[in-house]
Amino acid sequence: MKNINKKIKGFSLVELVVAMTFFFMVSASVIVFSIDSLRASKNNRTELKSNLYLQEAFNAILVTKNENWIDLVNNTNSGDKHMELINNKYQIVDGTETRDEITIGFVIGDVYRDVNGDIVTSGGTYDALTREIMLTANWEDLLGQPQSVSFVSYVNSWKVERWLMSTDVEFDTGTYDTTLSATDIDDGEVVLERVFFPDWCNPELTLSEYDIINQAHAKTIFATLGYAFLGTGGNSSGTTLTKISVTGVNPPSIFEEGIFDGEKVNDIFALDGDVAYMASDNNAMEVIILDTSAEPFSIIGWFDAEGSVNAESVFVKDGIGYVGQGRRLRTFDLSSNYGSRPELGEVILGWSGAEITKIFVDENNYAYSVMANDWFELSIVDASDPTTMSITSQTSVNDQAVYDMIISEDTSRAYFGTSASTYEDEFFIVDTSSKVGIRPVVSSYNTDNNVTGVAVIEQDNRAIITASDEEEYKVLDISDEANPTYCGGTQIYKGISDLDSIADQFGNVFSYIMTGDSEAELKIILGGPGGGGEDGYAYSNTGSYESPVFDSESVFTKYLYLTWHETGTAATELNIQVRTGNSADLSGETYVGPDGTSATYFTEPNGAVMPDILNNKQYVQFKADFDTTDNEFSPVLEDISIIYQN
Repeated sequence: MKNINKKIKGFSLVELVVAMTFFFMVSASVIVFSIDSLRASKNNRTELKSNLYLQEAFNAILVTKNENWIDLVNNTNSGDKHMELINNKYQIVDGTETRDEITIGFVIGDVYRDVNGDIVTSGGTYDALTREIMLTANWEDLLGQPQSVSFVSYVNSWKVERWLMSTDVEFDTGTYDTTLSATDIDDGEVVLERVFFPDWCNPELTLSEYDIINQAHAKTIFATLGYAFLGTGGNSSGTTLTKISVTGVNPPSIFEEGIFDGEKVNDIFALDGDVAYMASDNNAMEVIILDTSAEPFSIIGWFDAEGSVNAESVFVKDGIGYVGQGRRLRTFDLSSNYGSRPELGEVILGWSGAEITKIFVDENNYAYSVMANDWFELSIVDASDPTTMSITSQTSVNDQAVYDMIISEDTSRAYFGTSASTYEDEFFIVDTSSKVGIRPVVSSYNTDNNVTGVAVIEQDNRAIITASDEEEYKVLDISDEANPTYCGGTQIYKGISDLDSIADQFGNVFSYIMTGDSEAELKIILGGPGGGGEDGYAYSNTGSYESPVFDSESVFTKYLYLTWHETGTAATELNIQVRTGNSADLSGETYVGPDGTSATYFTEPNGAVMPDILNNKQYVQFKADFDTTDNEFSPVLEDISIIYQN
């Protein structure tokens, strides 16, 4: 009996262990199942609540975009946002919000469309009136695992207005400045105007002519702004002096102001259009002072140099007259232009028979003279005391006669040409940075004939040489002054006796030439660095277009976007600024760019957000600046829109 009881007791212990194990396994399964069920149930409830919160946020976004689209614009691509009801009005606020342990937020993004108008994730054209809204809710479940729901939607602004300009009729209500409406391209594009680019190397493109009245034998010319004095007394029967006024650019308009007849004139100098100083062959008046302010022109003063040698050159500076009489450089008093003017001093520059053919006096009172019939072509004289002058430098280049000379603005260079030389060049650039001793030749150029006139246009690095035969008008490129090169010229066929250059207040530069053409003694050539096509025309480098003033009809207008369509190349640029105000006259307002200041410009045609400074104004206007660095191409403004909301 004992043994049986022991066996039963041992069996019960094993069964108990098994039973307990089974119980715990079943219990654990029930607990896990219960937790998963609870977790899933809570996640479902939280997800449902999250979707409700997201829908609520999206509805608030819809209200905001309908009432104030600019808020969406200003918060685009600027991080997480959420909606708050502030003073009974929904507003977009930075950052996310947490409600019932759910973090809610959204981001606003740009939208791009393909050619079919479908939204694309890359490439495409910017759609300024559509925004992508990505809303997200995040929370942690019972086990601390992150959970989220999100959705993407798109919103459009349907309550905005658009001011569009796209036709020539619309653009023509604005103001063009070196721009125009290019109706030959399409209807209404604004482009740079095609303008003429004068080119020194193509002088025939701007050759204007003028026939001096009466019998005229061209001799010399002096040009000053607005006027030119023509020495036409090349022989005893020719008119001594003709004064003309010159206005305009291409072509210039020429009007005869008057003439003076009497003496043979060899050189003319004028400080303005009222008084002319003439070097003449009159032995009693080697220098004639002529009142040319009104007709009839009259002699008001003179200088009678000693001896019977004719005056060949004249210059005036600071109340002192300088005259080249043979080989003598004389000075005379011009504190007054009236009556006989007394001599102050003289200096002899050359050998017997030499002639001083041109004089220039710089700001430091050094007098530069070129000579004919002498060993030395160039002399420099210290004339700081006009009563006691002294030679400081004499230079010989080829032992030939010189008839014209130009001194550079900084007086460091002398440019002159000589009569033909068998073994030497005829055009020379001489270093005059020092005024003492023999001056070195920087470079020279073989013209193959007599040089009668010289002009230098420093800003364009061009030297003009005139001659009596062959190609009478030559232009040299002196950008590399050590190696002058030929860049163009023209044949006059009548010979050129003299030339002068003149620049107007707009930067236009001309060369005036006196020729042997009896029907057109004066010829005027407009010069420049070029840049045009074969006909000289190309797009202007810069220009602008100013729109008319547009009335938005509300002082509470919010200006949202500036968009436009343009075409161009890497060489072209189109920049736009906008201004607004509450008066139809916006002339007192400042044009601004995207940062609200005049220092920046709108440059992104696909859509640029307007700065707040422009808002709450009734009237708006834009200005477009056009630029090109390649005159074959112009930026093209095809159309332009300002999108606004009242």
